[in-house]
Amino acid sequence: MRFKEVLTASLCALGFAGVQAQSADTITVHFNLNQSTLRHEDRATLDHRFDLSGPRIKSIELAGYCDCVGENGYNDSLARQRVAVVKKYLQSKGIADTLFKVLYSYGKRKPLNDNGDEEKRSLNRRVTITWRLAEKPAAGPTLRDALRDTAAVIGKTIVLPNVLFYGDLHRPLPVSSPTLQELFAIMKEHPGLRVEIQGHVCCMPENMDGVDFETHKNDLSVRRAEFVYSYLVHRGIDSSRMSYRGFGASRKIYPQESDEGQKMRNRRVEIKILGW
Repeated sequence: MRFKEVLTASLCALGFAGVQAQSADTITVHFNLNQSTLRHEDRATLDHRFDLSGPRIKSIELAGYCDCVGENGYNDSLARQRVAVVKKYLQSKGIADTLFKVLYSYGKRKPLNDNGDEEKRSLNRRVTITWRLAEKPAAGPTLRDALRDTAAVIGKTIVLPNVLFYGDLHRPLPVSSPTLQELFAIMKEHPGLRVEIQGHVCCMPENMDGVDFETHKNDLSVRRAEFVYSYLVHRGIDSSRMSYRGFGASRKIYPQESDEGQKMRNRRVEIKILGW
């Protein structure tokens, strides 16, 4: 082993500390030397895991680490940068800022190993993402249940059950797929059914709409309604049977929005039955 490797391993071993086992809901992303840019393979991992657990996330903790090379001040700053990059990426995928409960920056203080060679040091250049899941809600009424009494629903507005959206985005969460499929099936079975699709947002004053993170336009509620409209049109439902509009934050189910669950229910899409 070269002298530099021996010296580095000896110095790093002085800071070695055991780390408690991670929970089942923890994943780790790694970084190149002196870098805070997410690697392509780690972006793919976050995309996959977030889509599986996103609808039920209750809280998230991020912890950033470095290898042993360099002074504490430099490594502390680099660890903070890595945490910030991961947080920003998760937010871009729709995780609300309020779900990030704890952000740690350990620098080089809590290595996984003795940093004895480059392979070991690469494992210490990391951010761990730990999330906790909310309890799975009990199954509620389906869209078919709401439409069962056809005479009573004409002129009524019905919330699309379990059609939920990422914060600041017009894309729905994966949990929304069954209800969207059910809506398509109902529209196909009943060619006389005409609807107005209505979009809503959370977390804004009543007289305002949200900004769509992807388009950067101040019409988020409209884009959410348009998403459902386009979903049906692309599957063959005649566009003349549907229209769409956005109401911004003017029709909140929960005006005070005291927790994340209430915010999620406020960012929704409804259908108004125009004819059957």
